Amino acid sequence: MQSNKADIPPDPRVGLVESRVRKIDWLWQQILEKQREIRLLENEIGRTDSNEFMDDVSGLDATTQG
Repeated sequence: MQSNKADIPPDPRVGLVESRVRKIDWLWQQILEKQREIRLLENEIGRTDSNEFMDDVSGLDATTQG
């Protein structure tokens, strides 16, 4: 809670906790994103003919980006 007194400047540390992200939360979000990417690739495998070849290898990166 910030001070209401006019002669005392507010503490700059107040409110910083809200903008910070715990490392465990960031890591968990990365896992969820990778799982989503894997599901998209599995769907792409299901739609792909087993004899199909890539015309352009860089196109593979475009499909995984979503």
